[in-house]
Amino acid sequence: MTGLPSGVYRAIATDGRVSTCDGNEFITRNVVISESTLSVSNFRVIENIPEVSEGTCKNYPEPSGTIDWLATTGGYSNDIFFSISSSVRRTTAYNGFNIELIGPDGSNVDLTGNSNLFGLPTQPSLERPGFTYRFRNLPSGEYTLTITENVTGTLIPCQEVFFFTVEEFLPIQYDGETVFETDVCTGAVDGGITASAIGGVPYIVNGIPTYEFQWTYTPTDPTAATQIFYGETVDPAYPGTYCLRIIDQNSHSYCSCDPAGANQVTIEVDDVVEPIATEGNLADPNNVGSLVKSLPPDCTGGGLNGKIGIQVTGGQLPRSINWYIEDPRYLNDPVSPGYRPLTEYDNRTSLDNLLPGNYKVIISSQSLTGCANTTNYTYYEEIIQVSPNRELYIMNGPFVDEDLCVGQQGRLTIDIFDNNDGNLSFYYNDILIPSSDVVRLSDRSWSVAIVNAVETADFRVVNEEGCWITTEVNRGIGEPNFEYTSPNYEASSLILAREEVTFKNTSTDPYVKSEWLFGDNSPPELVPTLVDSVITVRHTYGISGTYFATLRIYNDIECSEEITIPISVGKGYNIMVPNVFTPNKDLVNDYFRPLFSGFSNMTFTVYDFRGNVIYNEFKEEADINNIKGFSIDGWDGNFAPYSPYYIYTAKGLLLDGETEVERSGTFILIK
Repeated sequence: MTGLPSGVYRAIATDGRVSTCDGNEFITRNVVISESTLSVSNFRVIENIPEVSEGTCKNYPEPSGTIDWLATTGGYSNDIFFSISSSVRRTTAYNGFNIELIGPDGSNVDLTGNSNLFGLPTQPSLERPGFTYRFRNLPSGEYTLTITENVTGTLIPCQEVFFFTVEEFLPIQYDGETVFETDVCTGAVDGGITASAIGGVPYIVNGIPTYEFQWTYTPTDPTAATQIFYGETVDPAYPGTYCLRIIDQNSHSYCSCDPAGANQVTIEVDDVVEPIATEGNLADPNNVGSLVKSLPPDCTGGGLNGKIGIQVTGGQLPRSINWYIEDPRYLNDPVSPGYRPLTEYDNRTSLDNLLPGNYKVIISSQSLTGCANTTNYTYYEEIIQVSPNRELYIMNGPFVDEDLCVGQQGRLTIDIFDNNDGNLSFYYNDILIPSSDVVRLSDRSWSVAIVNAVETADFRVVNEEGCWITTEVNRGIGEPNFEYTSPNYEASSLILAREEVTFKNTSTDPYVKSEWLFGDNSPPELVPTLVDSVITVRHTYGISGTYFATLRIYNDIECSEEITIPISVGKGYNIMVPNVFTPNKDLVNDYFRPLFSGFSNMTFTVYDFRGNVIYNEFKEEADINNIKGFSIDGWDGNFAPYSPYYIYTAKGLLLDGETEVERSGTFILIK
């Protein structure tokens, strides 16, 4: 039988007997007749990419646009693998296949060399269908693979034409923005800077191609350190230059700032407005060609001609400039705590005739930027120090004694640094003080007699080189006064023991500090004076009694005035007496006496155990209208007769002038 179409056939053979008889029937196996087929199967491409060392910046080569078959063996090529599937039915013996490959340049690829074909390429391949062929080191491009059955005679060969493409290795490139501008309110790029790249073999994360990004940030400020960032976005991004390394999954990378690489890119963040900055504007006398921001007073100005000179750059215009000098009396200033405003220098960049000290400049923008917070584009502050004259300056003082404070002749002490370390001349109220009235206490300290004291005078010091410095000596001081209260005192005019008492200084100016003595042998408390507020002082008295609280105020040359006010706590008096007496001259408990407060007078008596008087003492306030407090001297234990114990009585009249209080008890004497 010939000319049958494709299908599944079987034959049934029977003899001549009818089906009712015992005839025989034979059925053949299925016979499949199908069309002849020839195809390429299991085709795949393997990339040949050289390894890259850790940290090395190596990108893929730029495409040349031509095919160089000899250069492909060095990397960045592809190997292809495929098999041949065949269902050709021939009666003749199997003669293999002819394989032909046409490259991207339209020419036949030489498959006879070992560089491209691993197998038996020289003659028609006699490998059976299913054998895997490998063509090596193919450059990128479009290829045509033709497989032809090798037949003889008049047979028509089966043929398969297979087209495939070898992808090109594209270099990694940065294709994002390269110039950004900062926001005037934040000083950084709004939303940060985000990298964008193409080429290479990106990672696939959640179906999205991406790369590893590494940023190297060099700030515009040359004093700031370089920083490293990772990730697609840098936020916040501040002014400066950003070098970017883009890495793909083959460890190849593009480095935007690599001078040896191709397609260099500079990614910059520019300031819309430069930050406010200052530079010196005064010639440095010790370094020719240099400019400084301040100069100390010189020898011709008496320590009063210091200078500040600056140049201001940047900032959102227009600007205002305000100056302050350090002053502890202004600790609560809301604008610049601890600094006193110098309004006479507002909006100036040059300041003259300055005393040594710390000066603050505040530069601020007057424009309405709409920023929620201040930035270095709209606000700037700096401390500039005017140093003392290094040839001659006052280290400490001057301070005066009590006689000079009250207008009598007295002495003034002062610490002076003199670079010449020679003798000094002193002038008070423009009158030269005789050398006989000057005593050098140490290499820095001097004591000067003042015989013509006045309320206010200039005190001038001159060294042997004629350098001079002056300061003011002002005896003026305010009148001390204070108020006190407590929660219970507000309600009932009575202060309870162990209740916090609040003291308020109501003294008049001038004074620079105050000292509180609470009258209960607790340590004194020194408080600086503030111009714009009063520092609240608090104290707690542990037991009942009358305490003589003293407020002492000082001016800047240590003259002082004080006031003492009795404070009644609890029942207003107390008496405390020890029960052991040790008169052994160790300066501890050498005198037996009561400690008391709230009395206008006190009688103290000591008896032996038989009732004989051994010691008696009476003391009282010197002026009942000016209560200062007093104390008993006490018994020193001399001429003490033998007694197993001793008896004391303490009896006194309270400050009200009516109530008498008596306390008695026993004690022992130990020697």
